[in-house]
Amino acid sequence: MNAKLTEQIERIKSNKEQIGGYFRESLSAIFFVWCIFIVLFAKPHVISATFGTIIIVAGLLLRILSSCHPLLTQDSPQLEIDGLYQLFRHPIYLANMLLVLGVSVYSRRVLIIILSVGVAAVITYFMAMRDDGYLREKFENSDEYIKSTPAWLPKSFDWLMNPPVKDLGIGIGVQKNTILGLGALLVFLMLKSL
Repeated sequence: MNAKLTEQIERIKSNKEQIGGYFRESLSAIFFVWCIFIVLFAKPHVISATFGTIIIVAGLLLRILSSCHPLLTQDSPQLEIDGLYQLFRHPIYLANMLLVLGVSVYSRRVLIIILSVGVAAVITYFMAMRDDGYLREKFENSDEYIKSTPAWLPKSFDWLMNPPVKDLGIGIGVQKNTILGLGALLVFLMLKSL
């Protein structure tokens, strides 16, 4: 590959990583506006509420399991992969997608489901690109990990029977605000459906 093409590829990667950084910085505001949008337009029904809640619980559990292994807080120059991160690179982003899908299904509005999942997929893509760039920058052996480990879904789901978790309390502690926020949103949506 010639130098000019390599330079263009690196510039594109850098731009995607910058966009991911912007999304990460404004994610709370985006999520807050999205929740207001859902509350205003949701028309939950028993069936949509049931399926939505099941998907939300699955996403929340995956988020808790992902938070048990803080991958990006390592000080070593070698990447040490543990927990769900040995199965796929972005389990917390998959969990976020499940949460968005669950709340959207709860709303019982097809347009909300399509828009929410579409926007969340775009945001998640750019944030994942940013994280992969961070791994390449910080850890010497990250290219091998990125090439050999799927980004979004594990190659097998056998791990569901025996999740690779060291301390579930860490995950719950890290995710307490998510748990409380989703709980409040679900209570509000339930009250709205009465």
